[in-house]
Amino acid sequence: MMNLNDMVLFAKVAECKGISSAAKVMNIPKSRVSRRIATLEEALGTRLLERTTRAIELTEMGTIFLPHCKRIAEEAESALESINRLQEAPRGVLRVSASVGTGQYLIAPYLGEFMAEYPEVNVELDLTNRRVDLITEGYDLVIRVGELEDSTLMSKKLGNARAVMCASPDYLKEHGNPTSIRKLGEHKKIVMSSSNNTTEWVLESTSGELQAIDVKPAGSVNDFTSLRSVAEQGGGIALMPEYVIADALQAKRLVRVLPDWRSKLISYYILYPSRKGLTKKAEAWISFFTKRINAAA
Repeated sequence: MMNLNDMVLFAKVAECKGISSAAKVMNIPKSRVSRRIATLEEALGTRLLERTTRAIELTEMGTIFLPHCKRIAEEAESALESINRLQEAPRGVLRVSASVGTGQYLIAPYLGEFMAEYPEVNVELDLTNRRVDLITEGYDLVIRVGELEDSTLMSKKLGNARAVMCASPDYLKEHGNPTSIRKLGEHKKIVMSSSNNTTEWVLESTSGELQAIDVKPAGSVNDFTSLRSVAEQGGGIALMPEYVIADALQAKRLVRVLPDWRSKLISYYILYPSRKGLTKKAEAWISFFTKRINAAA
């Protein structure tokens, strides 16, 4: 099989009008250049150069073959320049995957600022609650919530959050405000889930006490915005991240329930294929959103 590197070498020999000159320019031994050209001629089954004591001349086949070799050399140089440009400054398409809630409440509020700061980065943000495969689906970065599974992927902590219990004022007016963890069993609970099966809330008090509460949901949805809407309409008590309900609490559409209890600390991570292969655009994203989310926490 023909070696493309030998084609590039042949183009350089033709450009320099000699094997010795090409070897000097490319800083490789003359004997190696001669050997590689001979290998190329053998692979093609024809002579490309006529060698004399003073110079070399292209054969008819060499003259026909040369433009193709030049194009390969130019494309290789162009590819190298493109890689170098990408490594010098953040630019190009950046594919990021996150869950719907994470994207809506942690990423979207700062995405416009990121795009203004890095105008040459074309962000493709894919929001899905499906667990995507970073490698096979071609993402540059994936944001994951909670404990990470064993993985060959690299990770960086993006930030922490907690979930708190809340309900609408109308719901609490009608059903009363529970005064203890035990009293939660008397109330309707709506959960972030894909089914109505029994689930569990692991809660931590401000003093560090842990309680695992079995929950039989009155309803469930798989999107935090929808879950918040159901809670605001009086559907029951919900456990949601603070950043999801911050504006609803401030506007008093929702009220904290048992404010001395909340979820355990939830960590958010950015996953990427490898430290060595991390592009400038990915580095810029990681640095930018780590700072913004930690500052908002």
